[in-house]
Amino acid sequence: MLFRDVATTQHRYLTQQLDRDLQQAMPAAMRLLGNQAAPLPDDQGAALSKVFVGHLNPDGTLITVVEGGTGGVPAITPLIAREQMRDGPQPFTLTGRGTSEHFRVLVSTRPNSTGWDVVALSLEPTDAAYRRLLIATGVGGAAVLAIIVLIAWWVNRLGVRPIREMTVAADAIGA
Repeated sequence: MLFRDVATTQHRYLTQQLDRDLQQAMPAAMRLLGNQAAPLPDDQGAALSKVFVGHLNPDGTLITVVEGGTGGVPAITPLIAREQMRDGPQPFTLTGRGTSEHFRVLVSTRPNSTGWDVVALSLEPTDAAYRRLLIATGVGGAAVLAIIVLIAWWVNRLGVRPIREMTVAADAIGA
């Protein structure tokens, strides 16, 4: 159980890092979505290299502006976008359209624009790291348990042998 807690804490931390990356990519994404022709600063251009950027129309059409390194598209609908915008733009998790991939998604609106701007990052690297950590901690825990069992067996064997010898000697004296 402890190993799972460690892995879950690490997964939560990695997800928070993704959320920060989404927040940092948002200004560059908004510039792209607003069709501003000025070149992006280097740090913002690099921030968009892994990010999905798109615009969700009120009719449910998702227009991809930047596919980034995601390889997939978040399965977002106007209903989900409207619901998420109720408390202000906060990252949330969605599955991908036609895939089992998960995304951290940030939705926002622009003045004088209908629909929602969608910025998303794939959770695949984070999920893969979580699975690897679960496996590593499980194997490590099993190895530690096996060592403890071997040590207990060895100590028991060493501690019981003299008692057994004394019992045999006492039986021989008693006979």
